[in-house]
Amino acid sequence: MLAGTRAAKGVGFTIPNLFLHECAAFIIDPNGENARITAAARTRLGPVAVLDPFEISQRSRLSRPLMIVRPTEHFIDILDEAGA
Repeated sequence: MLAGTRAAKGVGFTIPNLFLHECAAFIIDPNGENARITAAARTRLGPVAVLDPFEISQRSRLSRPLMIVRPTEHFIDILDEAGA
């Protein structure tokens, strides 16, 4: 989603979907609002990684956040998809 500042992207779309959608999510959240509001609730779905080098979201920092990602059937092998 792309929209201007103060266009309600977070409160109108991202945050409600993070509460409702039971899938993995990768969110670029420069001001940390989405993580502050939804990270605690999303822990019921599994581990939550917040990469926050400047501690904006006030959530724990992870030095290697991809270590908690577990490949599943939902991952797409780009080489297989391209026929390589």
